Amino acid sequence: MKTSDLSPDRQMLLVPLKEYLGASALVPPLAPRTLGLKEVFGDVVKSHEAPGAVQAATARLPNPNLATRTLDRREAARLRRGLRGWVISRPVGKLRIR
Repeated sequence: MKTSDLSPDRQMLLVPLKEYLGASALVPPLAPRTLGLKEVFGDVVKSHEAPGAVQAATARLPNPNLATRTLDRREAARLRRGLRGWVISRPVGKLRIR
């Protein structure tokens, strides 16, 4: 890869190699000492609470399986694509990986 192929901010991270004339190594910047997780933590809490909200809303329906069956099927299809080779079985109301 040529130096010109890299973005300008990445070009600044190149360090020349003494052993190989004309070659450079891309050295990543140091990781920050602290991370601001307040925004991320809020999203994690919301995503953790979302399935409970869906379950509470569908529990009030006369036949909750009509609403949840499609979601279960989509989740199973997504898992099958992601797990390639794993067997997925669906007991009533939940997905289980065997």
